[in-house]
Amino acid sequence: MRRSIAHAARVLMTVVAMMAGPSCGASATVALVSSSLDDQPDAVSPTAAITIVLSAPVDAASVDDTSVLVVRGVADSGLVDRADKPPLDPAEIARLAAGALAVDGATITFTPTAPLEGTTLYTLVVSGRVTAGGVALPRPALRAFTTAPSSEGAAVFSLVDPLDGARLVIRNLRQVDVLASRSVSGVLDGDLILRGPLGDAPAHAVARDCEGCWSLVLDGLLEPGGRYALIAGPGIVDDSGAPPFAIATPPSFSVGDARRTHPPLLSAIDVLPSSGCLVARFETDVAAVASLCLDDDCVSERARLSHHELARPLAAGGAAQYTLGALDESTQPAAITPRAPVPASSPRQLTLTEVLTRPRGDSPAQQFVEVWNRGPAVESLGGLHLLDDSGADDELPEATLAPGGYALIVGSDWQPDDGFDPAPAPGTVIVTIARSHLGVRGLHVNGAELALDEADGRPVSRSSTMGLRPARGQSVRRVERCDVSGAWALSSDATSSPGAP
Repeated sequence: MRRSIAHAARVLMTVVAMMAGPSCGASATVALVSSSLDDQPDAVSPTAAITIVLSAPVDAASVDDTSVLVVRGVADSGLVDRADKPPLDPAEIARLAAGALAVDGATITFTPTAPLEGTTLYTLVVSGRVTAGGVALPRPALRAFTTAPSSEGAAVFSLVDPLDGARLVIRNLRQVDVLASRSVSGVLDGDLILRGPLGDAPAHAVARDCEGCWSLVLDGLLEPGGRYALIAGPGIVDDSGAPPFAIATPPSFSVGDARRTHPPLLSAIDVLPSSGCLVARFETDVAAVASLCLDDDCVSERARLSHHELARPLAAGGAAQYTLGALDESTQPAAITPRAPVPASSPRQLTLTEVLTRPRGDSPAQQFVEVWNRGPAVESLGGLHLLDDSGADDELPEATLAPGGYALIVGSDWQPDDGFDPAPAPGTVIVTIARSHLGVRGLHVNGAELALDEADGRPVSRSSTMGLRPARGQSVRRVERCDVSGAWALSSDATSSPGAP
């Protein structure tokens, strides 16, 4: 497919060039004979050099980065004309691939100094300003090609954290995270280098838990005001034995004067047991990787953030201890909160699973809230309270729900089969509250927060449809086990399924 795209684009570019018409006189005796792009059986490596062969020795002075171009996308006639009569406009310049040009007899070589984008269409443009023996090409020569995926070129190392170009990085940085575009060996032998103003920074490489992921763990302070570049030495090779791609301007970052002097500070801690999970939300004064441990069961974030939300499964009504942690990018130790008991939770294994706020039938009469018994035993719903963010507090009447069963919480005006919305699945338990509808004046159509609690306030389950805008008849359904952000989404079939999984 990639070859057919490149071939079609090459034919198109050839037609465009031919439409420009031949030049007069001896210039017709100079021609582009071949290129390394011609009849490529596969897509072109994004790190490979491109060669062009003319019919006579090339005048080196006529070859520069304004007369031989590699352009991302299709080179239209306007760009080709401006390549013959520069300058290009800024938008066109932004599309040019970085590379070095060399002339050897009749051959011009373009060597990328930064990898081309993978799986992308490019066009090689050799302008009519290129000459051989003082004779110009009769017309611009164009060759379109598609690059292979980035993983198929030579190995390229990039900065992940800090990012390339980062400024004012702290001096007591813990480590530098890097990514190789393909599998390599030799990194652990000291050939991955962080080069600074006073030489190579003392560091040792460790592998991380993803393909091509490495960290350079620093063994000292970085120099204030210094710039540090990532260098992949020749001892690193890919599975074919090839060395890494030599980037002309290696990825780098600059260091400020500051040192981090204390671990992250945790604040605004909110820990809630509901829907069979413990959900912890808190903030840190600096971006940090946060963790939550429930007894010995721990989970950590993958990215450094300032606002944190983590969750772990929790036995219904069970006693457990939890700790929260945060580790920033400095060599300061992690902040760990003292072990604390999980707040009291309900022993009932019930979860809110679906909410219909915008029925096709009468509203708010036909609104419903669905509850699922996720546990192995029969559960009672009697005495639970359904609360919403408008101030409604409805106590549920006595009802029992079999393991795996579903119940609908509805107002007294609700009709099981009104002819507009789907009827409840067989076996669905109907729990009718005292008032005619849910909520004070019905549930908010575009965003309601609901809580199912014990009479003493112990949480059972939570739902939030905030920010979701359902169509008429479209419910909002749970897509995550725990009551975290993003746990609810619009139903994909644009309808509701009361009492059904």
